[in-house]
Amino acid sequence: MAYRLGYLGPEGTFSEEACKVYQKNGAPEGAENIPFYSHQAVFDALKSEQVKAIMTPLENSEEGPVTPSWDFLVQASDLGFHIEYELILPVDLALMARPGVTVDQIIHIYSHPQPLEQSRRFIYKHYPKAKVQPFSSTALAAAAVVAVAEPNDRPLNNEFSACVGPKSLAEKFNLNTLAESIQDNPNNSTRFGVVGRQKTKPTGNDKTSLAFAAKRDVPGSLVDHLAIFKEANINLTSIMSRPAKTQLGDYWFFIDLEGHIEDETVVNAVEKLKSKTTCKYLGSYPKAAL
Repeated sequence: MAYRLGYLGPEGTFSEEACKVYQKNGAPEGAENIPFYSHQAVFDALKSEQVKAIMTPLENSEEGPVTPSWDFLVQASDLGFHIEYELILPVDLALMARPGVTVDQIIHIYSHPQPLEQSRRFIYKHYPKAKVQPFSSTALAAAAVVAVAEPNDRPLNNEFSACVGPKSLAEKFNLNTLAESIQDNPNNSTRFGVVGRQKTKPTGNDKTSLAFAAKRDVPGSLVDHLAIFKEANINLTSIMSRPAKTQLGDYWFFIDLEGHIEDETVVNAVEKLKSKTTCKYLGSYPKAAL
């Protein structure tokens, strides 16, 4: 079977752009990108082996972690799946509308919630009276602008509508670009991970992701767990927490650290952590260039 890479669709999303970057920089030859229409559908396709791996957003420099991805990674680790590749995709947003619609006519602006938030100051400055409406993806927002109706055929008063998303949507949906690079932060970027079963070898410039639990009724347990890596002189580059979804107060703590799971210092530190608490391996992979 050809190498099939699942992603959050439809076509035209930033996830598809990340897949195209991966095809040029690391994906197996002949990789085929397959869109799915929800995070759950993407993850289910991986678990059922409809696809060999998936491209999933992990975090955005403005909005922080993409929580469904991390929740899934905890579950997927028990099935042998892990992050095997990461890439950083710059977020370059454009404002687009149907041909003939001018800047001063825009009264509705559509997009996925994250691009809307990432261009919030631009929208407020230039379109303070526009009605902003979220869609489940930037591609569906563009489709609504073209169709003058939502995908479920509920009519919208969107004759003078525009969408926010990657510039590639303009060509795909025959839209005019009214403004480019409208993101509030010019350094905005999203970190993506390829999740599969492939084991990567150490490169000398690697990152490892882990999830572990900390006892809520033991004062200082989180500090004690993190101190393991300080004592081993291992640099932690990221830490965050997510509810464990067992009972109130139970959390998973996610960390990224410098080094590969096959490095002796990392192996020893992880084994020490496992002796103290539940720990899940989420992947070792080459660090993406910023």
